[in-house]
Amino acid sequence: MLTRRRGLAAALAWVLIAPLWLGGCATPTLISAYDDQIDVGVTQILSDTTTFVNRMVSAAGSPAGGYAQNQDFYATQEGRIAALEARAEAHKVFGGCPTTSLIGRTVSAVGANPRIASDPQLKASFDRYSATLRDDDCEVVVLHQLSLELEDLKNFHAAQGAKGIPAVAADPILVGGMGATIRVVMAIEAAKKAAK
Repeated sequence: MLTRRRGLAAALAWVLIAPLWLGGCATPTLISAYDDQIDVGVTQILSDTTTFVNRMVSAAGSPAGGYAQNQDFYATQEGRIAALEARAEAHKVFGGCPTTSLIGRTVSAVGANPRIASDPQLKASFDRYSATLRDDDCEVVVLHQLSLELEDLKNFHAAQGAKGIPAVAADPILVGGMGATIRVVMAIEAAKKAAK
């Protein structure tokens, strides 16, 4: 058994070292490469979302601000986010994100608290949040979260129906929610660009 483990360890070491030796001793990459299309894409999504939410707030209560008249915004943004997520998946370096694992463990621990576990609404909220955490490359995880937040905005707008998006919802959407997640992706890409 020990000989077999040594053989596996030697094979694993060769798999890890051979690309360095064959590639001229290049340094392994610990983060995915900067992608200008992701950078430009999330900047465009931020601009489009800010414009859209401000327009919906101005048109709240009128037919122009209702969900039914603005469904194409959601379809367009869903497509853009899906394309960016696919690009991030193509460039990913790791199969897991340490931050996501830590958040998942924390959410599970808090969700197991007897006071929360006994409250069906809180427990459902914690379970729903835990289910959205993907174990994937960090940028892929954040872009996936962005798609979930767009879905939340869509559901909120649909629930509002003809009333549209009220002014009190602008900051939770643009400063928190989607706006915050978009800024995280922008910060990731800025850090990658600086490391180039």
